[in-house]
Amino acid sequence: MPKLKILNYVNAITINRRYNTSGHSPILVTADDFNTYVVKFIKTSFDKHSITKEFLCSHFLTVWYVNAPTPAAVKFSNNILEQNTVNLTLKEQENMSKMCCFGSRFIPRAIDLSNILSFKYYGSYSKIKNPDDIFKIGLFDIWVENDDRKDSNNNLLLYPTGKCLAIYPIDHAYTFSTMPFSDLHKGNNVSFSYNDSILHSDFAKHIIKKTKINQVFYDKLKKNFYLCIHNTEENLPLILQNIPKEYSLSSQEVDDLKSFLFNKNRNQAVFEEFVYILEKIKK
Repeated sequence: MPKLKILNYVNAITINRRYNTSGHSPILVTADDFNTYVVKFIKTSFDKHSITKEFLCSHFLTVWYVNAPTPAAVKFSNNILEQNTVNLTLKEQENMSKMCCFGSRFIPRAIDLSNILSFKYYGSYSKIKNPDDIFKIGLFDIWVENDDRKDSNNNLLLYPTGKCLAIYPIDHAYTFSTMPFSDLHKGNNVSFSYNDSILHSDFAKHIIKKTKINQVFYDKLKKNFYLCIHNTEENLPLILQNIPKEYSLSSQEVDDLKSFLFNKNRNQAVFEEFVYILEKIKK
């Protein structure tokens, strides 16, 4: 079982830029550990749920054996915020001074898959370091009901390492059907749109085409899926302890989360939905 690291708390020392996106419009900061982080902070009342989900999913991916940028809790002093050069509003600055923010380690030279017009210009299947991760990510997205990773919005980075490209998933603010934990459905069904799977992207289809997908493939992936669920359940107390206290879940929210993630009938439906999507794409 992978070993979870204690969440690192860092202090921002410079604010470098702001990303203008349709979502959270995060900022890029340098911290006192001399690493650079892409940082999300509270802008609206709903953002607290989104940031909690970022912390949760970054740890879930670790126990799923999926590489992702290292998370950190980033703190901002009033002195740093007063040097505002990226058009932070007064309300945003106030929120950032009161609560730590979610930081995702910036990966230099990483390529945003959404900016690639055609994957064929970036190499063949043999140059992808971790092609199996695209299947893990596709399955993970169904399990946590990710509303925001799809063909039109990949939320994947490709990182050049040696002569290969490594896949890194990012941005999990809109998981759990973009709802508070208390509103999650507790039934046996999965609320995930077939068309929203990352498996529909040209990048994923390139990998699917080169992968021998048969019963042996499905059996192996299913075994790994249930191992990942077990790892998550075993590590959940530590994961919850690792979340900054400002974003901690209530006992009721923890119960709601467990009922959602560890429902055996629902997890069977999750895997069946994954197989259905993959089989449709193969045709």
